[in-house]
Amino acid sequence: MVRFARTALTAALTGGMMLAALGPGAPLLWRPWRLLAGVLLGAAAAVKLSGLAFLAVFGIVVVLWDLQARRAGGARRWGLAGLRDAGVAVVTVLPVAALTYLASWVGWLRSGTGWGRLWHESHPAEGLAALVPGPVRSLWQYHLMSTDFHTGLDAGHDYASTPWTWLFMGRPVSFHYESFDPGEAGCRVERCSSAILDLANPVIWWAGLIALVLVFALWLGRRDWRFGAILSGYVAGFAVWLLFPGRTMFFFYTIAYHPFLILSLVAVGAIVLRAGTDPQRFAAEEVRANRRRNTVVILSFLLLATAVSIFFLPVWTGELIDYEQWRLRMWLPSWV
Repeated sequence: MVRFARTALTAALTGGMMLAALGPGAPLLWRPWRLLAGVLLGAAAAVKLSGLAFLAVFGIVVVLWDLQARRAGGARRWGLAGLRDAGVAVVTVLPVAALTYLASWVGWLRSGTGWGRLWHESHPAEGLAALVPGPVRSLWQYHLMSTDFHTGLDAGHDYASTPWTWLFMGRPVSFHYESFDPGEAGCRVERCSSAILDLANPVIWWAGLIALVLVFALWLGRRDWRFGAILSGYVAGFAVWLLFPGRTMFFFYTIAYHPFLILSLVAVGAIVLRAGTDPQRFAAEEVRANRRRNTVVILSFLLLATAVSIFFLPVWTGELIDYEQWRLRMWLPSWV
């Protein structure tokens, strides 16, 4: 889902570039990259229904981009032109996304043994519903039941967490933990542990959160669409879970917006690399010195992140380690 959503955003933003080439008032009807975005977003939703949040957020964002592009280009009626673009986008992207999603269910629709596949046979249609093919009604019922189950899922769990704690990685999920006494499974010390913890690299995760704040500030200050693109992906993956405050949720749901957190680091890193390197403002010697300094800063961060990954590798892979070594990696009490 993550790959589909990220690529869909790239395809969608191509429209602003084409607008600049055609002119501020030109109608934008044939936009194949929007069709590609619809396919990819439909595929994302087919992997996980929360992909619908990316469809909604990216849809709003690309319309806003078109409006801004027309306004910046000097179009006289940029608002009306933008609304026309939005209408075209709705009647192209949404049907394509819907058909792509439906295509992912072809195997189930062709099957006679899929769960809930024959629901329509025991529930005859009434009224206008009779116009809908039986298998499609069964598919709709399947989704109603699935949605009802997932939105009403409120059972307690030791590793449940809320979206607000995901920001600082407050409660990762323990997929596996086993303790061994001396002589068991090759344990040669007083006590050994084997764990698989759903834990991100703390340096990358926490630095990424700071980078997101900076990206948000830069977007507000510069109105740069690149920063907005990063924020839109993060918001789509994060904010959707705020709609279900009572639902049982887990930290691994953050996988949907991991790429956008990384992109925020990349965006800030690019700014750091360019700091003090404008030849119109600095002397040549200063520019070279600043470039060396900036490179050292970025490489130092990369080396630190790599070292932390190596340090946490044993609790990502279930390696048998000394219990004290396991405790050494539990930086927060809530990680245990």
